[in-house]
Amino acid sequence: MRKIALFTFVFVALPLFAEQAWNPVADPKAIVVEGRARFTVLTPRLIRMEWGQFEDHASLVFVNRRLPVPQFTTSHDGDALVIRTAALTLRYRPEAKFSSDDLRVDFDLNGKPVTWTPGTPDKGNLGGTTRTLDGARGAVPLEPGLISRDGWVVVDDSNRPLFDNSDWPWVMERPLGDRQDLYLF
Repeated sequence: MRKIALFTFVFVALPLFAEQAWNPVADPKAIVVEGRARFTVLTPRLIRMEWGQFEDHASLVFVNRRLPVPQFTTSHDGDALVIRTAALTLRYRPEAKFSSDDLRVDFDLNGKPVTWTPGTPDKGNLGGTTRTLDGARGAVPLEPGLISRDGWVVVDDSNRPLFDNSDWPWVMERPLGDRQDLYLF
């Protein structure tokens, strides 16, 4: 019986895993474009928010955006785009760059309503890593991490390097241009 199970796994399941290659281009069904903004609903609790120039190359932080499309709805409330998932509601009024005047995300945290807007300080961030310890003596300040007592984290990927689309990806600079590329967890 164990041999049959192993045989089934090797010849049926492994090819399925092999087909799950990373893909930096999100499923078009997960993307909402409004003016100069593009929103990608990656999970019910993770939204990519881009303004200005859109980017589909993998970055050093986000190499796979091709995830199963979560359930979400889009509508308009006056001049505002509204995106709702099971966990959050995003409201965006097409203006200039993302700011607290035109973008907000509402969600519940431990039964209490929370609102995030660009520029909201993440006071509860537990810290992440540092790029290098070269020349460090003593304590080293940590970059923000992916866990916060505030219940949300924003990763600003606007200026981080990208990978090219070659068979053996090389790091490349982002093209010049005015942009915001934020991921709200």
